Amino acid sequence: QGNLVIGSLNGLILFNKKTGVSKLIPESYNLVGDKNPVQVRSLSRNKSNQIWAGTYSSGLYLLDSNYKILKHYLHDSTDNSSLSSNRITCIFIDTKKNVWIGTRNGLNLYNEIDDNFTIYKNDTINLNSISSNVVTAVCEDKSNCIWVGTWRGGLNKLISPGIFINFKNNEADIYSLSNDVVMSLFVDRSNVLWIGTW
Repeated sequence: QGNLVIGSLNGLILFNKKTGVSKLIPESYNLVGDKNPVQVRSLSRNKSNQIWAGTYSSGLYLLDSNYKILKHYLHDSTDNSSLSSNRITCIFIDTKKNVWIGTRNGLNLYNEIDDNFTIYKNDTINLNSISSNVVTAVCEDKSNCIWVGTWRGGLNKLISPGIFINFKNNEADIYSLSNDVVMSLFVDRSNVLWIGTW
């Protein structure tokens, strides 16, 4: 429809690129049913034109093409397959339609059949676990490899389910990662991975 959907401190905003007019999407203002608007921090649209919306502290929402709530996912301390944290940092949908959700407490992979999540967290005794639980960015290269940026844990490459290779700063190596706080990731047309750090 040519509209731009914007996440804000007051829910979702619809911006018409032709007219320059923006308006708050009423259905998104009060997603959690209380008096406070939801702070939307990350957005991603799937092939079905549905929108995944990650929030600062109110979990994860799946909206239909008319911005109506289809599902709301929250962390449940009694359920290991629930969302690992209500603080969503990033959302990425890969070429296989997998939905990756970065949070302040682990990387989540959405399981559509079971409608739950596989969670990847740092294990201090497992060097092949993800290097930090604070996930800041996720992307995919042209070889279909998933890359994960973290806060103070550097960069991770997923090589098989639950198995990661970690890249960190090494002051003795000028070709190592410049900083272990990764803020953003981008793969260009030449399949070069660009890493924004602190």
